[in-house]
Amino acid sequence: MPHFNVADYQLSADYPPDKESFWNYPAEKDGWCAVHTALKGEIALIAEAFAALKSRDRGLVDWEMKCIQTVFACHFQHVSWHHHDEDDSFVPFMKQRVKYPDKLEADHPKIEAQYQKVKQAIE
Repeated sequence: MPHFNVADYQLSADYPPDKESFWNYPAEKDGWCAVHTALKGEIALIAEAFAALKSRDRGLVDWEMKCIQTVFACHFQHVSWHHHDEDDSFVPFMKQRVKYPDKLEADHPKIEAQYQKVKQAIE
């Protein structure tokens, strides 16, 4: 992973990047990191299930379709809640403290549009 210098994103001398000593755990165990890891894991498992379904010579039975719909509905809710938390709470707070890169926000509408297409297909 490339070196990330938090001082490059410092917005004000009032909020220096000196909080790491207060953490009781490594950065990769942080809740924000964990939720992104969980979302990526969910996507990987759903993709694996679709690949397995595609590789066989028969269609879905009812319980399989219901299972896919249920799992995707839960995943869709997880993504939606996470984006809501970021967009409405996390990002506005962070913009008061740091130079927040625009790219981190710009992806949400594209991701949500793709999710809507997948959601409609699964339903």
